[in-house]
Amino acid sequence: MSVEPGWAERARRYERGEVEEEEEEDRKKRRTRKRRRYEREEVEEEEEEEEEEEEEEEEEEEEEEKREMEVQEEI
Repeated sequence: MSVEPGWAERARRYERGEVEEEEEEDRKKRRTRKRRRYEREEVEEEEEEEEEEEEEEEEEEEEEEKREMEVQEEI
């Protein structure tokens, strides 16, 4: 029965408690990456919402200007 390379070393490190420390570090890194990804996504969503709001405001201003022009023409 052959043992895959690295498993014996991993077993020795596990006995010394090093594997658990590495796994905890890996979990922390994954959580950090996940948190940063969510933060980026939230920022992107906020920017998109702001752009949509700005576009809506511009459209409303254009409509307001058109109405004012129509009122001026009637007078």
